Amino acid sequence: MNKIRLTIITLSLLALSAGPLAAEMQHDHGDHGAGHSEMPAEHAKPAEEAIHHAMVEGLHFSYQLIDMHANLAKMEGMDMSKVKSHHLMVFIKDSKGEPLAGATVGYLVSNPDGAKQKLMAMGMGGGYGADVDLQAKGSYTIKTKVVMGETRLSDEFTYEMK
Repeated sequence: MNKIRLTIITLSLLALSAGPLAAEMQHDHGDHGAGHSEMPAEHAKPAEEAIHHAMVEGLHFSYQLIDMHANLAKMEGMDMSKVKSHHLMVFIKDSKGEPLAGATVGYLVSNPDGAKQKLMAMGMGGGYGADVDLQAKGSYTIKTKVVMGETRLSDEFTYEMK
């Protein structure tokens, strides 16, 4: 079980580090239309996507959702039934763009069927992440709670899984 968790965390960190590179590559190509139809189908939907941005008491919250099943699907022998479908990250930055470090972050995710997932996030890659199960299609309500000393912040949004 620890080996699976370590593999997931490692792949999550790799996916996070690949995000800025992919964004830069997309920026370099521009939107010229040439060659985009020739992209392989596996590149049609990114395994990582920005899903929400918010300002909370002067801090910028930026959320990313990483599709773990898509990232791990090519690994031989991986039992996908033991892996949650996604990894939810929030990057919290101050007005100078500096990441908020040393906070305790948790998520409360309400599934389309009303079931709830209570998750504690780990600090990683300049943000805070946790594995979450978003396999069912429908609307999820995501509540984020951040505690740093006496300061308590919260954010809430809805995400539609298609």
